[in-house]
Amino acid sequence: MDTKSSRHHAGFALVELLIVVIIAGNLASVAIPLYRRATERAFLTEADTAPGVMARSMRTVLISHPGDPGNMLFLTAQYTPGASLKTSDVIELRNDETDLDGRFFDNGSYRLQSLTATTNAIYAYGDSSSIPNKNSVSGMIRSINQG
Repeated sequence: MDTKSSRHHAGFALVELLIVVIIAGNLASVAIPLYRRATERAFLTEADTAPGVMARSMRTVLISHPGDPGNMLFLTAQYTPGASLKTSDVIELRNDETDLDGRFFDNGSYRLQSLTATTNAIYAYGDSSSIPNKNSVSGMIRSINQG
């Protein structure tokens, strides 16, 4: 009896292992970009939500202010026009220090800029965050313009 032909080989052939590695590589090449886009959308959603809340708060202040509704002269008289103000420093908006704290952006990330009698812009700066996850949003800037 021939001992070579009666042996039972266990394990995988090199070709089988290469096929598994190729399939895993193809799956990773599709999954990693999808994951990155999903996390970036999460960052942008958080960056867009708080300025939207601030914009609504600003409209409420403007509507409820006596005098000319929609005129921000009462704010420009108190704050330097064109300056970059932390939104928490604008007393009329009635924000607490932690109202806008999120997972990637905190209260210090949001600025009120381009403040004139009829316009303003609210910005979210990723670099201004003091949250531990701030490296994820470093360099990211989002804005809402009103006017």
